[in-house]
Amino acid sequence: MNDKTRFINPPNMLKQKVGARPGASAGQIDPEALLRAQAVIDSKAQEYPEWASQEIDKLYVAYQECVNKGGGAANLDKIAGLVHDIRGEGTTYGYPLITKIGTSLYDFTQAIGGADSAQLDVVKAHIDALKVIVMQRMDGDGGQAGAELLNMLRLAVNKFVAAEHEKK
Repeated sequence: MNDKTRFINPPNMLKQKVGARPGASAGQIDPEALLRAQAVIDSKAQEYPEWASQEIDKLYVAYQECVNKGGGAANLDKIAGLVHDIRGEGTTYGYPLITKIGTSLYDFTQAIGGADSAQLDVVKAHIDALKVIVMQRMDGDGGQAGAELLNMLRLAVNKFVAAEHEKK
């Protein structure tokens, strides 16, 4: 090896950005910061059902617009945009069933491109399911009722998605 070889260890800026304290090992996050973050999530979890209910009401309005104006892609995109936030926060606040049903609705709207009246019935069934979950505070996976609800929606979605693939 050449005697003039010199190794430079640059400072680990990423370690500082992800919350490692000076003198802490890589990737170690301040436990107090985690407790503060969890306290914020816990306090917002109490508000989630009310917020979700308001968002689901917006879904009903978007659904009705879709029915009135036709189930075109632009109208379905509005539904997809609204359900995106609902599904994204469901699991965080203790409602993973909302996340699963919201994801099912989102994926369905993306897969079909446009909706006829039967497909709009599937959209409405998803929205109705979300409303029931919030109104009855079905947190967690919803137990047996949640599993049956999710399974029925999956069967309906699969029927139409399979038909869309056959058209192509």
